[in-house]
This record gives sequence, C-alpha cells and structure tokens, in this order.
Amino acid sequence: MFVGHYAAAMAAKAIEPKAPMWTLAAASQLVDIGWSAFIITGVEHASVDPSLPGSTLVLDYMPWTHSLPAALAWSAGAALLVMVLLRLPMWASVAVGLTVFSHWLLDLLVHRPDLALWPGGERVGLALWNYPVIEQAVEIGLIAICGAAWVASRKTLDGLRGRRSPSSDSW
Repeated sequence: MFVGHYAAAMAAKAIEPKAPMWTLAAASQLVDIGWSAFIITGVEHASVDPSLPGSTLVLDYMPWTHSLPAALAWSAGAALLVMVLLRLPMWASVAVGLTVFSHWLLDLLVHRPDLALWPGGERVGLALWNYPVIEQAVEIGLIAICGAAWVASRKTLDGLRGRRSPSSDSW
C-alpha cells in the first residue's frame, strides 16, 4: 500500500477540517519516511525477491517503524509534535496521530506476515500484495471513497458558512 495511505489523510481532513492537509498527508506516510531513513542507515532491513507477486519487498526486520508498539509511539509522538509546533487544537492533533496509526492498519491488509505485534514477536499481515489486482482495487477504492468524503465535507462546510459553490449557480 502506498497511494492508499493518502486515503486516511483525506478521511481525517473530512472529519477534522482544522488539521492542515499537508500535515495529514505527511502523517499518512510518516512511518514509511522513518522506515526509509532506517533502511538507509542499516537500522532496519529489507531485501527484494523478484519472484514474489505484487510487491517484491521482503521486509525482514523493521521493529522501530512497523511493529504495533512502534506505530503507537510514532502516532503519539506526531500528535504531540503538531500540538506543540503547529499549535493545532487537541482534536486536530488527535486526527494527525490517528492518521499516522492508520498506516499500520492499512499495511496489515496488504503486507505479508511481516508486521510484528511486538518487537521480536508474532508477525501478522493479510498478504493482499500476493493478489496485485485486488490490492490495487482496494487502494483505488479507498482513495475514491475518502476523497469523496473530503469533497462532501467541504461542500457541507461551505454551506454552513453561507458560501455558494460553483455547482449551485443556476443559469
């Protein structure tokens, strides 16, 4: 899952309009941003197996980004950080934290069993990557549904503010 993570940002924006979209978009990818840095520095490990269907990544060791406790820690850290640095209201900060955590939940759908429930513990994953057409349909569907929810929430907010949308103009 890559593009599908942005669906969580759109859903969060629909629910909490005070959270900046750029912050939610970054939050949806924060775990993978950390993972990339840890892969480059050798803290976490992955390899490639071209014989695998869908994603060819073999995610051997990623306890600091993709374990359940790590995802919770990244989520809490992000929520606190945006509350302090961006001075977001509490609920907008919570929306950012939940968007970060959604990354682990969405990865659970697509990853092979490589997401640790605790560092060194049992690994889980529903392996939609093994079914590329289904996995891509899920990602596109999530983007479509959450994008529509975001657009609908904007129209509702504009209506509450007394603004007219371009589609409400009559000839």
